[in-house]
Amino acid sequence: MAQEEKPTTTQPGSATEASASLAKEPVNMNVFQFSPIHLLASQFKIGYERYFGKNPNSILLMAGVILQEKGQDTRNGASAELHFRISVLDATYPNSSMRLFAGPFLKYKFVEKNEEKYSFWQDPVMVKSTITTATGGVIAGLELSIVDRVSFNLYMGGGAKYSESSDGSEQNSIFDAAYTGIVPEAGFLLGFKF
Repeated sequence: MAQEEKPTTTQPGSATEASASLAKEPVNMNVFQFSPIHLLASQFKIGYERYFGKNPNSILLMAGVILQEKGQDTRNGASAELHFRISVLDATYPNSSMRLFAGPFLKYKFVEKNEEKYSFWQDPVMVKSTITTATGGVIAGLELSIVDRVSFNLYMGGGAKYSESSDGSEQNSIFDAAYTGIVPEAGFLLGFKF
């Protein structure tokens, strides 16, 4: 009996099992995010992302404020977004990680604008309008984390946008605030994990 060896099994709760489970789960479960690209469109947008589960799936909630003045023309408003991000691929390295994700998103935006409109036969007229939009669709993206604190997040996709304007104007360009139709969706976020 002294010559026979029993196979060694890992006991539940052992150090090796604990270290394996720690490698799978993200260390910092919260991310505060900021969108530098939206500053070009006179919009300040920040967000909070929360990871959950063994796979780093997450929910991202973003809020934005729109403020723009060009002479007599003004544009004020707010936006809110909700992203549900499902991890497709996750790789964890010492003090860094990479994640590919995909999932649905919802976006709501409210804009109040005053525009000076010109015509050949009339004097310039100030037109005030209120625009509300709702967008839903799908995005996919890449997230890189460095030193387990700094997060870079790039995503793109598309969705269906529905708009209502108080002055009844129908815009034909996908970049117009009152456009209704299929639109692209893309963004870049800088984040801090905690």
